[in-house]
Amino acid sequence: MSNRRTARIMIAGAVLALLALPTLADEPSAQTPVDPPVVASPPAMPDLEINQAEIQAGVEIVPTAAVVPTPPARALSPMMVEIEAALAAGDAAVAALAERAAQAADETSQQAIMAQIAGLKQATELTILGIQADHARRAGNDALAAQINADMNLITNPPAPVPPTTPRPVPANER
Repeated sequence: MSNRRTARIMIAGAVLALLALPTLADEPSAQTPVDPPVVASPPAMPDLEINQAEIQAGVEIVPTAAVVPTPPARALSPMMVEIEAALAAGDAAVAALAERAAQAADETSQQAIMAQIAGLKQATELTILGIQADHARRAGNDALAAQINADMNLITNPPAPVPPTTPRPVPANER
């Protein structure tokens, strides 16, 4: 058995020597240095006359060719007028609460104000949905109004989470 082992070791050594032979035979050749690529210099900035007072005042300098006239504003539907008013009132109330939060003395009061902001945003969303439901009802689309009211009910009274019906598998490492 030791003869077999010795033979295997000798064969493995011969195979390794044969594999290493081509790498040992190659002499590394000296490489010539390569010049770095030539990068073109960026074009020079044009010399513009800029009024420092306008820059400090925040005036945006726009070339006259780039000025595009704005199209005339479309008239909003009565529903969108109500929605825009609700959004504006909600944004004003959120801004006032955010200012109070910035001036709050401690983190607990800041978190309480942030919770009020979240409630206010949800109330604004519910107001907008109510406006949409009201306009759908006035337009005779009772199905849409009922769907919007059902969605509002889900927002205010979310269903309880359903526990899983199947047990979780045991991890492979049993942790």
